[in-house]
Amino acid sequence: RVPMQPTSIERVIFPAMAREGKLYDLPLTGYWMDVGKPQDFLSGQRIFLNAIAAQKDDRIQKQSNSITGAVVIHDTAQVAKSSLIGPNVVIGPNVQI
Repeated sequence: RVPMQPTSIERVIFPAMAREGKLYDLPLTGYWMDVGKPQDFLSGQRIFLNAIAAQKDDRIQKQSNSITGAVVIHDTAQVAKSSLIGPNVVIGPNVQI
């Protein structure tokens, strides 16, 4: 459906889906944010990390000399002791730093 070229989802794809009767909605009870641009993705990640940090979520790493701010590190990630991580960082599965 989406051509392999820069395409506006809002101006091209959604209207076509609506004309075909294939556009649906889904009510959300939580927070939603359009993160289609890199700076918006980073802003959304910061907001999410700060929200779970405020809730004392176990995924947030304890602060130390090498970790500053809201940081989530997957159990399978390998982070060198000399690394400086944060703020607002997510390190995914099997990542090596």
